[in-house]
Amino acid sequence: MPRILTVLAIALALLVPTPARAANEPPRVLFTDGGDRLSTVDEGGTVPQNAYERFAMESRRWGFDLTGGWDEPHRFDAVVYFDNTGISDDRLQSLRNFAAEGGTVTVVAAGMGDWFQPSDGNGAQSTQSVEYSATSTGALSLWPEDDELDLHGPFSTVFDNLEGTTAVHTVVHEGESLPVSVIANGSRTFGTAGGRTFDSWSDRDFLTMVRYGIAWGTDDSDFVVQAEPDKDATWPYIVLFAGMVAAVGVGGLIAVRRIEKQEDKTVGDGAAAGRPPTGGPTGRAGAEAGGEPGNGAGPNGGTGAG
Repeated sequence: MPRILTVLAIALALLVPTPARAANEPPRVLFTDGGDRLSTVDEGGTVPQNAYERFAMESRRWGFDLTGGWDEPHRFDAVVYFDNTGISDDRLQSLRNFAAEGGTVTVVAAGMGDWFQPSDGNGAQSTQSVEYSATSTGALSLWPEDDELDLHGPFSTVFDNLEGTTAVHTVVHEGESLPVSVIANGSRTFGTAGGRTFDSWSDRDFLTMVRYGIAWGTDDSDFVVQAEPDKDATWPYIVLFAGMVAAVGVGGLIAVRRIEKQEDKTVGDGAAAGRPPTGGPTGRAGAEAGGEPGNGAGPNGGTGAG
């Protein structure tokens, strides 16, 4: 019986859950280029598809829910919009309405479409690929002071002479200081000219820029705190673990019961044969010890009586 109780105690201890953090709903983010759907693809897909695949990895690492394609923006905490001319007027207006009502919109590849419209009408992409360090102004909440990002690739002049925006990151190119990311004044819209090439979405600092743009817009620190490993656990793994613990407990109980039955059988067989239990004294020693009569030899070769 004590063995059975020990096995039960161990099994119950394994089933007691460890204290968990307060479970809050993770932020929900829509990643869209205005098309019906985006999916992770093998090499050879479009830049928006590749961008969604890379940002999906970020969502798992940093613990937010990401949906690719098109859905109603108001269902999400933030929208990452890949600027392009292929979006329908209705969907573009839906995104603008979401931003006008205080929704967070992070525009990437700005200048590829019509979200930001420069006053001089020239938003052409530079054909020169450059490497530069862009330093944040530190003016945004949830954005580190003097956060230097090592970025590379072609950029757009879409923000040059663009009214109604405040520069966040700037780069000196050909002796001229150009904004490479901005916030639209009076809104929660952050825009960056980067993100129009495959290489951009393999750049850790660029992904950080996009993520911090969402963090600033939503004022949500979940986008800057890496998800804990146990945060990714889902119910199938919990059920599997509980099943394994139960199997171990049942197996232990069966093994203990079989051992006890075997011991009971050994004791019973010894009693039926007229001898003490296994391991007890036999022969003359048994008789001297006050046990059952033995069959030891007497001093004259006769049979000694116990």
